[in-house]
Formats: sequence, structure tokens, C-alpha cells
Amino acid sequence: MDTSSAVQTPLEPSPNLDLSGSIIVKEKPYRELIGSLMYATMFTRPDICVAVNLFSQFQTNATEIQWKGLKRILRYLQGTPKLGIWFKGNSNYPLVLYVDADFANNPGRKSISGFVIEMFGDPVLWATRKQNSVALSSTEAEFVSLATGVAELLWLKQLLKDLGVPVTEPIPVFEDNQPCIHALESWETKRLKHVDVKYNFVKDLHRSKIINVKYIPTGEQKADIFTKGLPFELFKKHRINIGMCELST
Repeated sequence: MDTSSAVQTPLEPSPNLDLSGSIIVKEKPYRELIGSLMYATMFTRPDICVAVNLFSQFQTNATEIQWKGLKRILRYLQGTPKLGIWFKGNSNYPLVLYVDADFANNPGRKSISGFVIEMFGDPVLWATRKQNSVALSSTEAEFVSLATGVAELLWLKQLLKDLGVPVTEPIPVFEDNQPCIHALESWETKRLKHVDVKYNFVKDLHRSKIINVKYIPTGEQKADIFTKGLPFELFKKHRINIGMCELST
């Protein structure tokens, strides 16, 4: 496997996902490589999360194109061996959630949810997940992402409570879709009847001041790195924003 040429990002902004070639999963260790990369994604390398999530969807029908995509991740890791998460504990907020969605750009038109939860300023939980159903609008996709991220946030809140760590409420939740935030403040539900459960789950938490969903510009949305491939400068900015840096060995 040639991984000699390092790249700046693990995933191109518009990756080629053509499936017209011959299936190679029986000829090359595609599934094994996905498993190894998932291990790194979960513990030390959130920067490859979206790329690994994308290519893990092709474990039964991957072609040479997807195999090259996986090798690109290895080339990126080869060029950034010292990158990791430095836990500084430099925030007074016990919990903060950043959540985002990439609307209908995935094969099958299912949107991608992405979120990162910070504990005292450091990332402790992150994820990239393909949504179970096709969203009819970007607002709906954002609501699904909110519900996913907030459910994990409540689990961490309970964990901290069990450990005797006080959590100040409302917990800040940063979202870059203004129609989504506006819907939380209004009684207008005509466009969101079909996402009733997720919508009301988040809405009730927001109104009861357990969470406080705030607007953040897209360029500052840390969770953007968990929803799609980004140009290098934006990728690098968000990589730093989620707490990644070069660690001395």
C-alpha cells in the first residue's frame, strides 16, 4: 500500500464515490482498515471522523475508488503523526454542545449529523452519523442533529451528576441554522409536523431552560468538521477549535 505522499485533509470537499468499478472487498483488507481507523477516530483522532464514517458505508460494495479514499486517510495520518487532543480545562462551562448537519449531500440523499460535546472546554464526545430518514429541508436535518446531540448531552449531564460535578443550566448548545432556532421560540409547527417527536424533545428542553440553543456563524461552527469534507484552511481552523494540536513525545 503506497501511503508515501502526505495530504492536508483526510477527505476531499467533494469526494468521488463512483461505484461502477469492480468490488474489491474480498481482494483487499477494506473492512479491517475501517475497523482500525474507527478505533483511532473514537479515542484520539476526531479529525478523521467524517472521512471514516463516509467510507464505512461501503464495506460490502467498495471499489478501487473507495479504497483510494481510505488510503488518503492513511496518507493524512502519516503526515500528522503528532496531532492529538490536549486537555487544558480552560473553561468554566462543565458542558457545551456544538451541533451541525450537512443536508442531503450523501448518497441516498440522507443528511449527515455531526456534533462535539466539550467538558470544561475540551472535547470528550464527538460523532458523525448518517440520519435514518431523508430530511425534507435543512431545518429538519438540523433538528434531527440537535435531537441526536442533545440526547448524548443529557447522558453526560447525568454522568457528571452521579460523580458529584455540578452542571450549570441552561447548558449552551450552538447551532448555525437560524430557522431551526427560531422554530424553538415560536409555536409554528406546520413545516415540522413530520418530525414531531424530535422537534418537541428539543423544544421542551429549550423552553424549560435545561439547554439554551444559541446561534453561531457557520464559519465558527466547530461541528462543521464532523459533517463533510472541508477546504484545508477551514478544516485546519476547526481542527484547532476542537482542541487538536501537535503533542510533544
